[in-house]
Amino acid sequence: MAKSEQISKVDDLYAQGKYQEAASECSRMLDGLKDGSGEQALTLLKLGKLHDKLHNLEKAIDCLRKSLKISCKVFGENNEKTAEAMSALALALAAHGETNEAESLVEDATRIRCNACGVDSPEAADAYDDMGLVHLSCGHPQEAEKSLVKSMGIRRRSPGKMHKDYAISLRHTAILRQKEGKASLSEPLLNQSVDILQRQLGKDHPEVGASLDLLAEQQFDRKRPIEAEKNWLRVRDILAPALPEEHPQRISVLNRLAACALILRSADEAAQLYTQALEICDRAYDEDTIFKLDSVLGLGLTYLRDYQFALAEPHVKRGLRMIEGLSAKEMRLENLLIDKLLTIYIFQGKFADALLLLPNSLRAKHTAEFHDTMDSIYQLANVIRKAIGKEPLKH
Repeated sequence: MAKSEQISKVDDLYAQGKYQEAASECSRMLDGLKDGSGEQALTLLKLGKLHDKLHNLEKAIDCLRKSLKISCKVFGENNEKTAEAMSALALALAAHGETNEAESLVEDATRIRCNACGVDSPEAADAYDDMGLVHLSCGHPQEAEKSLVKSMGIRRRSPGKMHKDYAISLRHTAILRQKEGKASLSEPLLNQSVDILQRQLGKDHPEVGASLDLLAEQQFDRKRPIEAEKNWLRVRDILAPALPEEHPQRISVLNRLAACALILRSADEAAQLYTQALEICDRAYDEDTIFKLDSVLGLGLTYLRDYQFALAEPHVKRGLRMIEGLSAKEMRLENLLIDKLLTIYIFQGKFADALLLLPNSLRAKHTAEFHDTMDSIYQLANVIRKAIGKEPLKH
């Protein structure tokens, strides 16, 4: 196949949302390209973006660094293609948690693209959009809003409000509103984004799935699980051919479907979905991740809600261990999990284990008060056990 045909094939696959096939074709293209050439730089840029879509972040960063290095030599440091590689690298770095380098790169890339192509060009809109996403990932919502507003303003004028790029800007702005806690502003933007993307790309495109996923999350958070489940089922089917099974978005959808099943139907169905998600996580990821934590906690709390305390215990304990290695923002879950584990121990009659969860100061300084409290909890546990048809605990 000629190089031009290979390039067209990759572009077509990318446009159709067939990211895995596009990445494979792009990798094959690289084998026949001259080292240090402009063609190699552009192919590495495509491949890096595809790896980013597929959440292969280390591969994405490696490809994009190589692309940037070659582009600087071949095209020049102030060329738009060089800046595009710089901007794509910033997005991958931000997703990987390397925030300082990401923000510095994306700001330089935006300046170069605006200078090279004009402040009202599609390239400038892309640059501002990327910069907004990087700022969001880095926890700077005010800076993100400034960039996203600029991007939407350019895209509103050209290519217009019915273009897919404008719909993607709407989605990014909705993410910002969601992080600000403004769900009432976020949901209309997502509805509009889904509508435009379906018209322009078809109902089964993964870009539609990305906006629909966020819309379902809004619906679930706003106590509308029937609508949310319907949309997450669509997202699951849309993403299956586009992304690998272990992609975080696909695992997240399984977790969210489990949460809907728990509310709408049964704990058994929810446990099956959480177990499916956790098995995929354990096969694909050695390290602990937020989406793996969601599966572990979802399974543990589902068993707890169904009074299956022995099954709940190992998952709640695992969740507590996982939190220690995750970011500080997840530490807010620690007290909740300790409380749930205490409940599990009490209902199984494991009072010695329950004691170990309580602060030393409570046991040492307030022994009589502590025993009175434990007696009350013991009595309450037996009342609840009787109500659910279980044998009373022996004191």
